[in-house]
Amino acid sequence: MNYPEHTIAELTKYITNFDQDIEEIKAIECKIDSWVKRGVDIHNALNPINEQIQRWENKMLGLVNKFKTNITTLQKVDDRIKSETSLDLSKADKLDSNLEKWNYLFNQYKCVLENLKQDTKTLYEVEDQINKYKKLGVELGDAVQKIKNQNQNIINSIQNSMLELKELIQEIKVESNKIVNNETDKSEPVDNYWAFYDKINVDSESFSMYLNSNYWNSENDGLQIISHTDLNYINRRSKIYNSSVGEVQVHAEPEKPIKYIYYGYEKENLIKLKVRETNWGSYYVDSGNCMIQVYFGSTQVMENGKKSREYFGELYTQRNQEKYQNGAKTKDKWYLVASCEELENLSNINFRGENI
Repeated sequence: MNYPEHTIAELTKYITNFDQDIEEIKAIECKIDSWVKRGVDIHNALNPINEQIQRWENKMLGLVNKFKTNITTLQKVDDRIKSETSLDLSKADKLDSNLEKWNYLFNQYKCVLENLKQDTKTLYEVEDQINKYKKLGVELGDAVQKIKNQNQNIINSIQNSMLELKELIQEIKVESNKIVNNETDKSEPVDNYWAFYDKINVDSESFSMYLNSNYWNSENDGLQIISHTDLNYINRRSKIYNSSVGEVQVHAEPEKPIKYIYYGYEKENLIKLKVRETNWGSYYVDSGNCMIQVYFGSTQVMENGKKSREYFGELYTQRNQEKYQNGAKTKDKWYLVASCEELENLSNINFRGENI
C-alpha cells in the first residue's frame, strides 16, 4: 500500500491525462468532420473514432461511479463515530467537465479521510485514558480491545479503499495508451538527494544513519523523503504520523525512488553504489528519532572489481587502523548521499551535519 495522499495524487495524474486523451480525440473528430463537410471522402474514418470516444466516455463515467461508491463505503466507517461533516456526492453530477467532477469528488474523499484521521486520534486518546484508569485499579472489561478493534477497522477500510483506487488506475491504463504526457517538461529539474555527514552503521548489505535533529526537520524533511523511500515506518511519536494508516511498515511505490548511494570519509573521493533493486532499496523510520537505511546488496561488484561491503571494510581499516565490527556505529563521521538520480558533480553538495 501507499500513503493515501500519494495514491490520490497518482490517481489525479492519470485521470487528468485520460481526460486529455478524450478531449484530443474529440478535436480530431471535429477536424475530420469538417473535412467531410467540405467534400473530402474520409467519412469511414469517423465511425471508429466515434466508437473510441463513446467507449472512453463510458469508461470515465464508470470510473466516476466506482469512486463515488468508494467514498460512500468509507463514509459509512466514519459515520460510526459522530462527524460534523456531511457529504453530497450528487453535486458532482451537476458539473460540466470531467475534471470538475473529479476535483469535487477528490475534495469530498479528502474530507472523509481527514474525518477518519480524527476518529483514530479520538480512539487513541480514549484508549490512553482507559489505560490510566486501569493503572488506578478501575476494571473496564474489554473496553480497550474494543477500541483497538474499531481503530483497526478504520485502518483496514482505508487500506481497502486505496487498493480500489489502484484498480481504477489500472483500468485507465488499459483503456488509454497515452497516459504519460509526452510534452517537454519546461520546469526546472529538481535534485532529489539527501546528503549527510554523520556516524553510520554498516551491516552486510546496507548503510544506516540516525539523523540529528540539529540538521533534520522530522516534519518538513520527513514528508519529503517518504515520497522517495521504498519502505516507511512512522509511529505515533512522529510529527508526521498518519493515524489513518497506523503504526505499520508501509511498502510504498515511489515514482522516483532512491537509486544511488555515494559514501566515503573524504568528500573528494566518494564511492558510488547502486541501491538494491530486489525487495526494497531504502527505508525511512520516524519513531520520534529518525533513521534512513539504504541497501546496496551484499554481492554488488563495484567498478574496481571489489565487492561493496568488503571495500567498505578496507576503507574503515585504512582510516582507523582496525577492523570494522559489522553493524557497529563508526567512530568517526562519514559522508553519505542517498539520491534518486545519478549525480555527475558532487563538489557543490551541502552535507547536513558537516558544520556541527
